[in-house]
Amino acid sequence: MANPLSESTFQLYYDDNCPLCLKTIKYIKKWVNPLNTEYVKLSQSKLDRKLVNRAYKEMLLVSNANKFYWGYFTYSKMLRSSISWYSGLLWIIGQLMHLPVLRTVGIKIYLYISSNRIKCTSNTCIL
Repeated sequence: MANPLSESTFQLYYDDNCPLCLKTIKYIKKWVNPLNTEYVKLSQSKLDRKLVNRAYKEMLLVSNANKFYWGYFTYSKMLRSSISWYSGLLWIIGQLMHLPVLRTVGIKIYLYISSNRIKCTSNTCIL
């Protein structure tokens, strides 16, 4: 039986002017390695303005079926679609992230970090 994820493709949109975001993308590529994922800089994306504005606040993963995963749920989906050598463990973590208590706490932590991250332009960085 074919794995339904193997037929899915994803675009991961990220803030390419954010040091934390750039480090996160590097980590995701190296350790999580989600299946069939294209990494798209928000500054070069073709998303409409409303989606870009939200994606500057919450990382965005979009499937080829046009399903949107925002913030915390982006991480859960990427963990569950990992093809790294320890993908089984990451899949379990991604599933556990949907338990009500973990989801509630995880979303709050995600939003706190994302709203307090450093944002940079070509010459300056601000909190």
